[in-house]
Amino acid sequence: MKIAITLLGLLRKHRRTTTSIIYALIAATSYSIAFLLRFALLRDGTARFLWSLILLVVIRVGFALVTRLGIGSWRYVGIRDLFRLTLATTAGSILFFAMTWWVPGVPHVPRFIIVLEWLLTGNLTATVWVTYRYIFEWQTHREHRFEGTKRVLLVGAGMAGQMLVREMARVPTGHTPVGFVDDDSMKRGTLIHGVEVVGSVDDLARIAEEHEVEQIFIAIPSAEPAQLRRIIELCENLDIGFKLLPGIREVIEGDARLNQLREVRLEDLLGRNPIELELPELSTDVEGQTVLITGAAGSIGSELARQVALHAPSKLILVDQAETPLYYIDLELGKNHPDLDVEARLIDVTDCTRLDEVFKLHRPSRVFHAAAYKHVPMMEGHPLAAVHNNVLGTWLVAKAAGEHGTKRFILVSTDKAVCPANVMGAT
Repeated sequence: MKIAITLLGLLRKHRRTTTSIIYALIAATSYSIAFLLRFALLRDGTARFLWSLILLVVIRVGFALVTRLGIGSWRYVGIRDLFRLTLATTAGSILFFAMTWWVPGVPHVPRFIIVLEWLLTGNLTATVWVTYRYIFEWQTHREHRFEGTKRVLLVGAGMAGQMLVREMARVPTGHTPVGFVDDDSMKRGTLIHGVEVVGSVDDLARIAEEHEVEQIFIAIPSAEPAQLRRIIELCENLDIGFKLLPGIREVIEGDARLNQLREVRLEDLLGRNPIELELPELSTDVEGQTVLITGAAGSIGSELARQVALHAPSKLILVDQAETPLYYIDLELGKNHPDLDVEARLIDVTDCTRLDEVFKLHRPSRVFHAAAYKHVPMMEGHPLAAVHNNVLGTWLVAKAAGEHGTKRFILVSTDKAVCPANVMGAT
């Protein structure tokens, strides 16, 4: 195994030479087969065969270098590579025909042999490419096998869907596509990268049960809001997680990937960008101030962060215990407000030591406290967790703000706190 890996590394290091040799062997093999079919066992003489073979190999290797076939990566071979292959083989065959028919002293080669060699060379080269790509992908999946691979159903059998399936086929992602659903009846029963279009969106529940689907990917970036709402309603009726591929731009550019899938947002259903409010009162209050927001990765805290960022604070500190959404809101603000000093801090509001550290270091003059457990049924089942986070956490944040000179402390509360009838409201 080590010898094979070493040899493969050596061949990759000298890619151009290696591929030139392979293309020469393919041309020689194809020409030999064509010549034998035309002149059984070379009874017509070996001299003509050998001289014309040398000429053909030189032409084939030359055109492979000119069209840059020698530097293409076979593991990513696609339509453009097949076009360049067709161009190289066709141009080479035309030149070979011209030289063997019209150049004095060059052995004459029948047109049947030239045409057959052209067909064989193109097909054998393509076969080598596809075989190499298949072996590479198979080996990659074998070496990086995921435990508990999820069975995925894709909604949308268009360009975006096929790009996602192609990525899952090329590299291990922990997902296995089991089928497409699409409302286009013409696509029903067709295979896309080996994955079948098994039904329409209306059949989602039945198909998910039949194929033991564990996750749904909605891959229709151009969907109208009404169409998207219909799909999401069907997904919500199933006990299955679902994600959305949002951007049509990435699909047009051929760059739709699994890491672009995300949870559905309000603006996806609105069909427009959310309105950004520029509030003069907020601008006057936070402009030039150091602002700290707790629960900054939540639904309310993240929107607070967006609105505050619009009004030029000197620094914005995002505090939350949820790593992934905190990471994404930090990325979003950094992209939309590159000149704003934003700092994300992964802190639990009940951790008094780390809270004291961040307040002591930054001394925020404005604090928006939006860190709270808010789901009523969940809090009914976990009252101690509600008290610990909502009551103790609020007290600790307020205490740190008071001790470190915060001038304004805003608590984001709920109407359920008025004459509370449940644990969430009471805490």
